[in-house]
Parts: sequence; structure tokens; C-alpha cells
Amino acid sequence: MDIAYSLPHIKYGQKMPAEDAWVLEGNRACVADGITRDPVVDTNWGERSMEELLEYYPNPSPASEAAKVTCEKCVSSVNDNPTTCLQSANTAVGNLNRGLECDYLTKDYAGCVAAGAVISQDRLAWASIGDCQVAVFDKEGEKVFVSPNGMAAFEQYIQGREENWRNPKRRVQIRKEFRNNPNQIFEGKRVSYGALTGEITALEFIESGELQLPESARVVLFSDGFAAYLDQPEFLLKLLAGKEEFIAWSNGLAQTDTHKFGRERTLVLLNGVKK
Repeated sequence: MDIAYSLPHIKYGQKMPAEDAWVLEGNRACVADGITRDPVVDTNWGERSMEELLEYYPNPSPASEAAKVTCEKCVSSVNDNPTTCLQSANTAVGNLNRGLECDYLTKDYAGCVAAGAVISQDRLAWASIGDCQVAVFDKEGEKVFVSPNGMAAFEQYIQGREENWRNPKRRVQIRKEFRNNPNQIFEGKRVSYGALTGEITALEFIESGELQLPESARVVLFSDGFAAYLDQPEFLLKLLAGKEEFIAWSNGLAQTDTHKFGRERTLVLLNGVKK
């Protein structure tokens, strides 16, 4: 049985639109995570609380639309190559941004990160951009593969260099100089990250691969909100236990650590073919 869950932010989910999306159709699946927007208010947030800022959050959100069209492209394409699907999705998101005079603040590009997968016989083809990922579990429930986190190099670089995100100059710097900029190099390593915005340079950040699935494999596509869950030893058992038990388990963890477990989070499970 294939499974999909999309759960809201445990604290702010009622105050902002859902910006994750997923699609599951036959042997194909995609998960996308829209890039969080600035609230449509004075760009220097000062001491405003998060609750107050969210009163001005755009709804409908361009991030939601970017995630939605990305998932649609990933399953509507006649091509079984997930990389090609993400390339087409980048073009579709670019159409959302046509004519926009981007300021990287309230008029930032609509965009998302995503992971797509196709199962053919006992082969898995996957592609991703940003911190949406694909994992494979064998029939014993052991995690045998996880695709790269496309944000890892940036996150490692930015540690110790963090500045006040409430400062609009900082938000512009990150979005303009690090997002979809393949030339941002530090000590010989690319420290930028990619997202589907329609920019041609986004294509350089798409990662992909193909592998043979073990017998009765389970393939999980997930947004970053579920990343920490896959490290929990009971994750797969809870996922297969049914909707009520899984959501209760997830919300319980979210209450203990909002940042680690309580953000908006989406996953799709595809079952591999038995041999």
C-alpha cells in the first residue's frame, strides 16, 4: 500500500498556507517544498513577533503554487527520467515569475525544492534539488540508501557566519548570492544551493541517480521537515502502522522539539516490486 502524509507546522500551521505539495501516481511520485516567503510588511522586521509577522504572510502563497506545479510536472511528463521532469518543472515555475521585478524580499521569486522518483521493475530512478530527499528501506526495515541533502554544504558553511535574518540586507544576500549561484566557492567547495525558480542556473544543482532496489523495498520521498524522523529507529514501523498512529507519533515528537520535528513536513511512500 502506498502512503502519503502532509502535516502542518505544529505551532504556526493555522496562520500560514501549506507550502508543501506531493503527488503519487502509479510508479511515480514527487514531493516539493515551497520556499518560505517574506510577509508583505515593512521589510525591516525589528522586534515584531512571529505571530504578528504571520498576519501579513501572503495567502495564497507563490511558494504553494511553485510546489504544486512542480509536482504536477513530475507526473504529467511522458518522460520517465526524473531529472528531465525537474528541468520541466523549473521552466513551469519560471512561468509563474514571468515579468516579476525581483527584490529578493516581498517580491522574491516563487520557488521550491523537490524530489522525484520513478520505479521501473526493480530499478529506482531519482532526482532532487535542495533538501527534499529520497530514501530506500529494505524488507527488514533497514535504511539502505539516502540521496544527498542539497543544502548540506550551504548549511555547513553558514554555521558561525549567521547574521540577523530580520535584517533585510541579510535576506537579500542569501537569496541573491547563494541561491542558484554555482560560482559561490569557498576553499574549493561549492557552498551555494539550488531551488526551482525558473533561473537556468538552478539546473546545475539537480542531483540524480539510479539503483537496483532490494527485494520488497520501500521508497520514501520526503521534505526536510521529515528528515529527522528517518533517524528514529521506529520510523518505518510507525509509518506502516496506519494514519492515526503515525500522525499521533509525529505530533508527539513535534511537541517535544518544534524545530527538529514540528515544521511543515511531507512524505510519500512507494512500494517496490516483490521479486
